[in-house]
Amino acid sequence: MDIRREAAVAMTHRNHGGIGAQAAPRSAMTRANTLMGGRYEVIEESECPGGFAGYKVRHILLDSLLLLTALPDEVARNAERLARVGAAVRAAGRLRHDHIVPVLDLVAEDDRYFIVEPVVDGMPLGRMIATCPLDAPDALQVARQLADALAYAHAAGVFHGTVSPASILIESGSPPRASLSGFAL
Repeated sequence: MDIRREAAVAMTHRNHGGIGAQAAPRSAMTRANTLMGGRYEVIEESECPGGFAGYKVRHILLDSLLLLTALPDEVARNAERLARVGAAVRAAGRLRHDHIVPVLDLVAEDDRYFIVEPVVDGMPLGRMIATCPLDAPDALQVARQLADALAYAHAAGVFHGTVSPASILIESGSPPRASLSGFAL
């Protein structure tokens, strides 16, 4: 079932939230305390991995911090591209690996679509290298973590397609911990 059909079906269940939840006006989407998708309370606007716009939110039932990454408008307006994103979200949502940021949900709000992922307390690799380059042993550890994550995803038939320093998040520590985000983008 493609994502637009899923959205139409879900519209009959608005009170349950999710992809067909009652949309907030675009002007209200940037305000704190706005409810998106029926269950995600906006805390603040946030730059998401890969340079995408989005929001840091709180899941109102689970009381967990999450990140809603906005799909570009040209994707949301193109049924074929949106269907591909929907399929990618479903595939990426099945991945469970220590070095892959899990995809949790796809939310529609006011004709915009958002991919839901947990907040990772890390810095994009590109920014980290510019401010505090990794030494050789740490760089090797990060490379191993990413190679393991990609091998796992590929074995599951899921391909990232846009691995870049912006989609790699580095958490501080010894050794640093790498997480790959953006599997559905």
